[in-house]
Amino acid sequence: QIAVNSKLLSAVEKKPQKTLKSFYPILPYPATKMDTILTTMINFKDVLIQRNESYGAFWCDEGVYCLAKEIQLLKPDEFGMLYIAMGPFHWSKILMGAVGKWLKSSGIGEALINSEVFSPVAANSSVLQAGDYIMAKDGMDIISEAVTLLQFKAFLQS
Repeated sequence: QIAVNSKLLSAVEKKPQKTLKSFYPILPYPATKMDTILTTMINFKDVLIQRNESYGAFWCDEGVYCLAKEIQLLKPDEFGMLYIAMGPFHWSKILMGAVGKWLKSSGIGEALINSEVFSPVAANSSVLQAGDYIMAKDGMDIISEAVTLLQFKAFLQS
């Protein structure tokens, strides 16, 4: 019991190293403006310098990502230490939109409408163009299941 208490005491006496988990800037300007993104990137770079960090991840949505990447490409020496990335939600939405665009001419939209799974507006704008994330995800799951079923039927017939 003494050994356990001494380990507990030494663990309590150790001060945990403080780490920066996130930097969430709140600026009273639109996030879609180049000046706002530039200011945020400068502020984030200053935070990294103050913390003696050599690099940092700058996570953002699609619109901010495009502007931040453009700034980084224009000023690589100033912002080379930033890893600019989009989160998985935005990548998923872009991917579903690309798949929907690729599938649009296949007639899958009409199949979703004729089977009364989605309305014409929902099938085209929400599912195939990924205008609504949840509907697009549900639609892509339904399409995936239908294609898998067709592949299985073809396999059984061969």
